[in-house]
Amino acid sequence: LFRTFPALYHVREQLKQDSSAATLWYKYEELGGFQLEEEIDQYTKRLSFSPDWLQLSLEALSGGERRFVHLFRLLLQKYDLLLLDEPTNDLDLARIQFLELEIQHQKAKGNAFLIVSHDRIFMDRVTDKILRFHHQSADVVHGNYSFLTEQEAQERLQTKREIEVIEKTIAKRKKDVQNKTNWAKQSRKKNKI
Repeated sequence: LFRTFPALYHVREQLKQDSSAATLWYKYEELGGFQLEEEIDQYTKRLSFSPDWLQLSLEALSGGERRFVHLFRLLLQKYDLLLLDEPTNDLDLARIQFLELEIQHQKAKGNAFLIVSHDRIFMDRVTDKILRFHHQSADVVHGNYSFLTEQEAQERLQTKREIEVIEKTIAKRKKDVQNKTNWAKQSRKKNKI
């Protein structure tokens, strides 16, 4: 995992060769190495990962594990807005649940996410606002995915009712026009006699 932070990894490798170099320790601290180690330690304990897992190269990991390492790395960085495109692809249930909890935790700290996902259950659990693109426009829906689907169902029902009212009004007006046309024809016939 440290290899995905090149500057830290470089200083850390130098420290392994010469742990007495004070400037390297300062540089490591300046780059946030100790804080990163603590955060990684907390995450791995929460996930019940073996510390050995962190020493593996990315090539030794499965596709899902590699994807998780990249997500893990993103979550460890500082950000205001994090864009996640299909973040649950290739993840097992335990890692998806971890991701859900971590997103909730990060949101509570004021961080924002823009998530594109087809995983409806995941979206239900992590979203509280949805940007919906609909008929060449966009609007914000305050709620989770289930709320959005319920709102869309209500909108379709309302639209259907409005269409029915319009259709009834059109039918009534057509009938009125037909009646007036018939009346006019009858009046002309009477006037001819």
